[in-house]
Amino acid sequence: MRAAGFRFETHEAVEEILAWANYYPSLVQEYMKGLLSTLHGSGAGKTYKLDGDGPLWPISSETLFSHRGFGHIESRIRYKFHLTLGLDPRYELVAYTLGRLNVEGQEDKARVTGFEPGELLDEARIFWPRSSEAPSLAAFEALLEELFDLGVLGRVPIPQTKRYRYLLGSRQVATMLGSEADIYHALSQIEEKDPAVAYDRAIHRRRYTTGVVSDQSDWHYCPLTDLQIERIVQPKDAPVQIVCGLETLGLSKVGPSLKRIAQSGHLPGAPDHGISVEIVRSTRELRAQVDRKVGTGLTSIVVFTPDTPKEAHDSIVWLERHPRVLGKQVRPLILLDAAETEMRDVATRRREQSQFLAAWGAEMVRVHLHHIEKVELDTRPLREAILSSTGGIPSETIKLIAAMRVAADPIEEARGWKATLRVPAGLLNGALGQALVMLDMADNEDYQAFNELVREHIGADLTDLGPDFVATGLVSIWQPKSGRIRRSALGDLLSLQIEPTFPKWPAA
Repeated sequence: MRAAGFRFETHEAVEEILAWANYYPSLVQEYMKGLLSTLHGSGAGKTYKLDGDGPLWPISSETLFSHRGFGHIESRIRYKFHLTLGLDPRYELVAYTLGRLNVEGQEDKARVTGFEPGELLDEARIFWPRSSEAPSLAAFEALLEELFDLGVLGRVPIPQTKRYRYLLGSRQVATMLGSEADIYHALSQIEEKDPAVAYDRAIHRRRYTTGVVSDQSDWHYCPLTDLQIERIVQPKDAPVQIVCGLETLGLSKVGPSLKRIAQSGHLPGAPDHGISVEIVRSTRELRAQVDRKVGTGLTSIVVFTPDTPKEAHDSIVWLERHPRVLGKQVRPLILLDAAETEMRDVATRRREQSQFLAAWGAEMVRVHLHHIEKVELDTRPLREAILSSTGGIPSETIKLIAAMRVAADPIEEARGWKATLRVPAGLLNGALGQALVMLDMADNEDYQAFNELVREHIGADLTDLGPDFVATGLVSIWQPKSGRIRRSALGDLLSLQIEPTFPKWPAA
């Protein structure tokens, strides 16, 4: 400002401007550009730029946010702020969720002390886009960190942990979200938005080649998301990692896909020197591979699929005591079949070290369509038809889209598609299958009242069934604290194969 012939009355004025713009460089630049434009335009012919070492024109602190050009500056900054939020519908959702909590009477937590990620996720799920996959807590925390880096959110350390509570970045952020009516209007629009196509490590699955095909349109997708792979390879996470899921969602492809990705490039989150992926077939091979000393630091991931729940339990207990595992030189990865009750129990009891396979949602359908350059198929009716017919099973989804590419009527091709399901019949017998059918009645119903009906007609409880639904990928949302549960596309498809044994839902 001195170079332009001006000076602030006090140093505090600079701090006020930085705080108002949330220390965000582009917003500070926009403010200063508008301020200079106003000052140069208000002098009745005066240039304000003096020669030599002459005096500088003072800028009154009282007019910093009330001069005649300030309305235009606010408008420009609000425009830039909303461009940032518009990068991803979930950015908007988190910001407006905090704005909603602020106007609903929780302003102290929304602007001073912050919300823990789990609390904020429960609140955000209320308006989560209907066509988007709901994230895990770990994925949501990654999203919050992105918003912190963008300057939209602030964060407060949680004592004696390495985690944070999150809040609105500044009072200016709260102001730019608008009035209570603006906030609720924005949230209602977000709920109906299409999912983003931009890269999101919490949703995107990495593509890899088996070496047989050269055409990238025929490449395979890893069953794990990039964020799940990061959690497997990063040293700060549990030394023994578990992947639990159904074979139809690609459980047996986890090891080969990680091996191919590691050989052809770099696993997400892996150290710069890279790591190898070794697949073992027995506990004897597992012990030999873990005992083998090679290099320092994390050098390999050892993938093992136990045959029985006892073998799984015993292997994990042994690995958790092994010096090379505890020293994070080798990372065991145990694959558990979610179709077997006792196998998935091992994973659900160790949720902090378990990654669960999930069916594709609308986001991954969009990603695949853009990968193969068939964006004309990327419409909401076609995506819904694809997920309805395939259940989001990756192999079925890819085959159906390949058929739709050459079909005269793509939507009729999708509606007439018969998916080939390889789900063990025993999985859906008993309480789990009956509760899956009843979930069709859970939308817009009171969670506790619905749970009472499940107890009455099935003799089971959602508290016990919820972890099984998550482990098998049959639900996309299960949040007992906020009272929400919703079937996934896979759950919708499989529920059609089950004959209900309970009476119809009472008429409203």
